[in-house]
Amino acid sequence: MPVIIPALDKTLAANIQHAAQRYFDAGEQKVVIPVCNDNKQNNTFELRVLVLSDQDAPGFWSLNKLEFHEQATMAQVVEAVAPDEQWKFDTPDAEKRQEFQNLIGSA
Repeated sequence: MPVIIPALDKTLAANIQHAAQRYFDAGEQKVVIPVCNDNKQNNTFELRVLVLSDQDAPGFWSLNKLEFHEQATMAQVVEAVAPDEQWKFDTPDAEKRQEFQNLIGSA
């Protein structure tokens, strides 16, 4: 089972990077990061998934390649990813949205 680190779009990317590094230090080779973008103005919800690796590997983002300023959010990281490398999912219903937000809150 891959390591999954859920994040909201407003989560600081540095926090996710530090969490991922702990798993890499423990021997994991990659982590999956679902990023939830909850746009209340448009009543939409997007879930984008990043796969992060501590090594240079085709199809994965290397931890060393993710250089961003200290206050960068996960939304900014997702926007920096090439569109053809983003995984976009359909809009989940309100129940799934709440389930995901609860999961993030418990992490």
